[in-house]
Amino acid sequence: MLGGLLVITGFARSSQLAAAAYLLAASWLVTVQIWIAADGLVAEVGYALIELVLAVIFLNMARRRWFPVPLFVLHAALLMYQLWTMLFPMDIFWVRLILNRTLEAEILYIALCAIFRIRTLRMTRKRTQ
Repeated sequence: MLGGLLVITGFARSSQLAAAAYLLAASWLVTVQIWIAADGLVAEVGYALIELVLAVIFLNMARRRWFPVPLFVLHAALLMYQLWTMLFPMDIFWVRLILNRTLEAEILYIALCAIFRIRTLRMTRKRTQ
């Protein structure tokens, strides 16, 4: 799914969309490495740090455009969720299920924004011809 997202954002010719897609792919790769290498509290702190870094990056991106604002809000909420699960342990199945569904929601949001931009660019080209 992430490979398809990178292709779609490439067609959209938007640096913001491409940056969000690459950040999402990179964070997924780092998350997988943490899942393989760490366990317990170390893994939870690693996941929380990833959410913190992504929230700060999307906050900086959101100062110029509206597109990254939902991504910032989502990662800020995920950071609070990660901290909550560190303080009050939950079943790991539910934690991973929620994190996986939010990743899929992010992929869908970025892909739909890219499709909207592609369509807008095509309509603009048709009008100018």
